[in-house]
Amino acid sequence: MKMSQACESLICYSETFSEYDFFLQPPLPSNPWVTEDVTFWQLNSTFVDIPTEKRVKRWAISIEELVSDPTGLQEFTTFLEREYSHENIRFWIAVNRLRRTAHSKVARTVNEIFEEFLKPGAPCEINIDGKTMENVLRGLKNPSRFTFDCASEHIYMLLLKKDCYPRFIRSDHYKRLIDSGIQPSHKKRFFNFGAVSGAKKKMTAALSNQPNLGDVIKSTTTGSTACGTCTVTTAPSGNLARRRGSDRSLTGSALELVIIDVNKTTSSKVPHSHSQNNLCELPCR
Repeated sequence: MKMSQACESLICYSETFSEYDFFLQPPLPSNPWVTEDVTFWQLNSTFVDIPTEKRVKRWAISIEELVSDPTGLQEFTTFLEREYSHENIRFWIAVNRLRRTAHSKVARTVNEIFEEFLKPGAPCEINIDGKTMENVLRGLKNPSRFTFDCASEHIYMLLLKKDCYPRFIRSDHYKRLIDSGIQPSHKKRFFNFGAVSGAKKKMTAALSNQPNLGDVIKSTTTGSTACGTCTVTTAPSGNLARRRGSDRSLTGSALELVIIDVNKTTSSKVPHSHSQNNLCELPCR
């Protein structure tokens, strides 16, 4: 196969099943892998009375998707029973069960399948060509799990896939399944985006109890004498609010610039510092 054809097939497959990939689409009504809600497992269990709409639409992709789903296979069999052509799907199911039968029961099961579906005048006789029938008769001499494989493939490809399956997809029965399908919606939020966490609430409460910048400036300038010749700078308390996301307090260079603006008569330069300790060492005039 050409590389371009292989890549095109992979792209087509990815686009077809992207809607059913739970790594790309969120499971509804909630994600059972990260929550305690198990509604998703209940809606998508092996056999359900009313399947979800998304599950029913997947059956229309191919007959393999339909028969691989136990609920879909059950609905397909019910439809064929109403059409009086259920012997084909029953034979196909019986052959699949034969492949998983215990070795001691293989011969008896092969004989039962032949008596029910292939023997002339059988209760549920299926229609196969002469060549396929000859292969079956040769296989009956040495019964095995694969005696009816050629007949099963003939029924699956010519009758089920090309005739019964298209009629099922176009039928009113399938349309009713889509109309009555469950449409689950989101029930829980997976992540607390936008919600205020406990740590954030504590930080907000702590910041609200801290003195504002105006109070700090006021406490800094109240130590001046009446003659205006000396200014006493008192260090702010240790409960001063810190900037969010940093371990540096507001007593750094920003506060020092404010003090410089208040004490315009100060001639000495204030060193640029990010430490609370240096604030106590500011020169006084």
